[in-house]
Order: sequence, then C-alpha cells, then structure tokens
Amino acid sequence: ANARRIGVVFGQRSQLWWDLALIESLNMIARIYEIEPARYQQLLDQFAETLDLKALLKVPIRSMSLGQKMRAELAATLIHEPEIVYLDEPTIGLDLIVKERIRDFIKQQNREKGTTVILTTHDIGDIEELCKRVMIIDDGKLIYDGPITTIKERFGQFREISFETAVSVPTLNLPEGADLISAEDRQLKLRFNRTIASASKVAAAVMNQIEVLDFSLAEPDLSMVVKQIYRGALQDEGLRTED
Repeated sequence: ANARRIGVVFGQRSQLWWDLALIESLNMIARIYEIEPARYQQLLDQFAETLDLKALLKVPIRSMSLGQKMRAELAATLIHEPEIVYLDEPTIGLDLIVKERIRDFIKQQNREKGTTVILTTHDIGDIEELCKRVMIIDDGKLIYDGPITTIKERFGQFREISFETAVSVPTLNLPEGADLISAEDRQLKLRFNRTIASASKVAAAVMNQIEVLDFSLAEPDLSMVVKQIYRGALQDEGLRTED
C-alpha cells in the first residue's frame, strides 16, 4: 500500500523498459498500479501535453536524449498520482529549456495535487525555483533545516550595487560597510553589508562624487550564501541545528 503513495526519480537511473516504446512502459505501469482506464487516459493526455511527450510516445527509451528520458521518467513516476515524490538530481545534465519545463511540471503537481516533493540536488536553480524548505548536509551532518527565505535573510547581508557613470570612475570615498569590487571605464560595482550601510546611503555617496547615468541593485545570490554556510558562517550566526 505504501508503494502506491511514493514515486521516485533517479537522475542517472531509469525505471522504464529500455527497449520498449514509452507508451508501452506507461501502459505497463498503469496496469501494475491498477489505474482506472479512464483516469489513466486523462493523466496520459495531460502529461503528454505538459511534458511535451506526444512525439515520444512511440519512441523506445534507448533512442531518447537525456532530456527526453527525464521527461519520460517524470511521467512514469507521477502517472499513479503518488502523495510523495523523491527526486534525485532531476535536472542534472539538462539544458536550460528542459530544466524550466521540468521545474514548471513539478510545481504544477505540487500546486494542483498537493504532492510532497523531496528533492536532492546540487543545482542552486532547482532549489530557488522549487523549494520552500531546505536541508543542508555537511560531512554527513544536518547543519540547517528551515525556510529558504531564512537563509537569505540571515546570510544575505551582502548586496551588490552597479553604476553606469558619465565619465571614468575616479577614486571614491565609500561609506563604512561598502567595498569596491570593480571599476572599469564607466562601470562601477560595489558590495555593501546591509546591516551597516543601506543601499540609499551607498548610492548617495557615489552620486555625490560622480555623475551617475544608471544603477541597479542585485539581491543576494543563493550559491554564495551556501558557500558561506559551508565555510562555517552558519555556526557563527547560531543557525546550526542541534546534533
């Protein structure tokens, strides 16, 4: 009974029959899980449309590209409508377009059916697009378990602000908490600690010294935040979970 509630996708392993066409594998899975025929056809049509599988239904799995196989794997995993889905590196090695389609499909299943998705990935994009709760493991130990927003709030104290100036950038006097990243021709990039200096304060300091044509503010990058955590900043911030 529990098997019916669970679906699993492995990035480098297949649950589909290698020499069978996709539709034959899906038909077999539908019979194994005893899916009612009308419901199966409804789900098949939906998945074929959402995952762009219509042209692949009669293609053997061995003849598919990596991205095509992963879309087929997702259909096979979710065709019996499991309550919990484990995804192990579901977008590994895939191009940006296929990644976006797969992420959209996963979000749709969660939104429309309440499917719980447990994701293991090294792709920061997967985490930012799909996850609300994050668990970070370092050397076999759980060092963080909580909302993704908390990581950014507590570790995302650094911002980057870029300026396009009217003339080449001179030596500038910057407020405390702000540092120069680069200054090339008329492009200036600074990093500042928002707990020490505000964006408006940094921008005003620059504009008081040089004519600015345009500027933009970048939010903290999650990959950099995670790097800080692995470097030990997590323990200093008191976010490390108890062993």
